[in-house]
Amino acid sequence: MTAFAPTNDSAFGPTANELPEEDISGQFVVASETFSTRGLRGADRVEKWENHNAKALLGLAAQSIDEEPLNATEINLHLPRLHFAHVSANAHVIERTAAHIRKTPADSIVMYLALFGDAFFYHRDGVRNLGPGSAIVWDSDRPFMRGFAKGLKELVLIVPKPLFAEITDDATPHRGDPFVSAFGSSRQANEFTTQIATIMSDAIREPGSRGLRETEGEVVDLLRGLFGGASATGATTQFRMLSRIAQRHLRDPNLSAAMLSGLAGMSSRQLSRIVAQEGYSVPSLLLEHRLELAMRILASRRSSTMSIGDVATFCGFSSLPHFSRSFRARYGFAPSAIDAHRDSLTQTSI
Repeated sequence: MTAFAPTNDSAFGPTANELPEEDISGQFVVASETFSTRGLRGADRVEKWENHNAKALLGLAAQSIDEEPLNATEINLHLPRLHFAHVSANAHVIERTAAHIRKTPADSIVMYLALFGDAFFYHRDGVRNLGPGSAIVWDSDRPFMRGFAKGLKELVLIVPKPLFAEITDDATPHRGDPFVSAFGSSRQANEFTTQIATIMSDAIREPGSRGLRETEGEVVDLLRGLFGGASATGATTQFRMLSRIAQRHLRDPNLSAAMLSGLAGMSSRQLSRIVAQEGYSVPSLLLEHRLELAMRILASRRSSTMSIGDVATFCGFSSLPHFSRSFRARYGFAPSAIDAHRDSLTQTSI
């Protein structure tokens, strides 16, 4: 496998690299800590920020722009093998030099996922300009410089090189240009990178909301997909990826197995096999997603501005009678009776 040549699989392929079934998350404690320069004396902010990063993420030098005091906050989430962080700051420049690497070698790969602010990434062989929705992967023991003219908000993923080697068959990547991927809602967004960002964001915001093993295992599997193609991932990841593609196109009434297989880059037969492993057919999966979307809309207060027909059309149903029959079969009452059920539905969702 080539470490930094993501594969556009024509098919998802057989299940691989499945994790053990037992949940061992109870053996670990998720450590979440927050550090901020706010409230510190202006002259001390950069030094304390550098000291914190040397311990929590990477040793580096920081410099604010135009002598403006550095306002920076970092939330760190330490998992057994991975490290997540959320960083926000005003305009500044950071640099990890050869001296930093000698003093604090990391033996890791770092992935920066930009949420806000334009930035440059400078390394020995060139420079990359990146904006929100861009993710860049780099060997943290190779020098680099980053600059944020308007400040930044970003997610940071640290992967130890031994683990990265298990994922990509190469623990020492980036002998040339860094690997860059897009994520978010853009047409160029990569499904694997987008989901990595989503899981990290959820875990940092609510560290106790899901099992530690599940969180880490899913990110590892998504990294396999990012660098090895979809066929390198497990069955659960494959199904979730298909579901997310379907959800993005639900409003298209022409969405079908043929269209979904084209969007996913696989044959209709392979698509059917993957969804069947989860107990669905392709039509039943699309119907469930559409009905769930319709319920979320109808159960919200903003639905008062939409007719039942508007909701049906918005959710991709080609006819109102089909929507009404399907909704009643799924939820036990007609869409028009949602007002009588809204309070109980809201309490249940909470």
